[in-house]
Amino acid sequence: MKKIILTTLAFSFTLFGYNSLNAQITINIKNQTSDISGLTHSITNASGLDEIIDLVIHNNTGNQHTWKVTRWQYESTSPNVATEWSDYLCWGHETDATGGTCFGASQMNSNPWTSPSTTNVLVENGEAAALAVHINPHDVNHATTKYRYYIVDATNNDRVDSVDIMVSTNLSGVKEIKAVNKGINILPNPSDNFIHLTLGQGGEADLKITDVLGKVVYEGNMNTSEKIEVNSFKNGVYLATIQQKGSLFTKRFVVKH
Repeated sequence: MKKIILTTLAFSFTLFGYNSLNAQITINIKNQTSDISGLTHSITNASGLDEIIDLVIHNNTGNQHTWKVTRWQYESTSPNVATEWSDYLCWGHETDATGGTCFGASQMNSNPWTSPSTTNVLVENGEAAALAVHINPHDVNHATTKYRYYIVDATNNDRVDSVDIMVSTNLSGVKEIKAVNKGINILPNPSDNFIHLTLGQGGEADLKITDVLGKVVYEGNMNTSEKIEVNSFKNGVYLATIQQKGSLFTKRFVVKH
């Protein structure tokens, strides 16, 4: 009887310890306080352009952990989701001013996909990792696609937490906006040496490029297209802001040397 009681207590302690660990890892949308660990964050995309979700994963377990991230696209109403939709992400420590390491859609060519060990993130107790999720439905209307992002313990490959992102498209009534925005394109993305920025609407425009901290790294005028060298830019995420005919457009791109 004594042996049975001890076994039961040990089993109960193991379960409690596992749940307690999960409870001490929280996932939030950047600048928000609600914990969405294990939940679904739903978004309606009305533009057909990049949907960007900045996630912060807090470690309050009392110990340091080394994490990696796994992306799984597990459900879609779009029959050709693999060719019609694209996604990429940036992963690193919350304090990394460059936004961490960014992986383009061509690099994330498996499903599920897991970040390589060279980009594991060491997170001390009380610190956080940052995950910037980019999802682009590429003008596919009236479709819903679900992605799950696992936080994985790099030492034993245990999945310690997760969050689902569900993107639904509703592009009705935005044809006029799309006619202008659709041609705002940056290639290659990610880039290492240069980018070609193309506008869908001809004419002059003001262009400003900033890093994730808001520092201006390029500013000037452009016409329909512009080639800009980025080999002097640091690795990270940048924002290209275009002002044209009273309209303001912003698109993210990634520099990775």
